[in-house]
Amino acid sequence: MMTREAVLSHDLTSAEFLGLSAEELVAKCREYQAEAESLAATASSEMRKGYIYLVMEWSALAEDIENGVQQSSYAQAA
Repeated sequence: MMTREAVLSHDLTSAEFLGLSAEELVAKCREYQAEAESLAATASSEMRKGYIYLVMEWSALAEDIENGVQQSSYAQAA
C-alpha cells in the first residue's frame, strides 16, 4: 500500500529565490533542509530515501553558497 506524504508549499518563485542575498539564500536552504529532515523522520521507507536525498542537496547548496561568499570575501580583501 502506497501512502501519501505531506509536503509544505512555499510561496517563493525561483526568481525571488535567486534575488535573495547570500545570507538569505543560506538561511532558506537550511530551512528547506530542516523541513526535509523532519519529513524523512516520519516518512514511509519508500519516501524516506527521497527526503534524505533532499536533505543532502539543500545542505550542499547552502555550503556551496557559504564557500562562494567566503571566497569572494577573500578575493576582495586581497
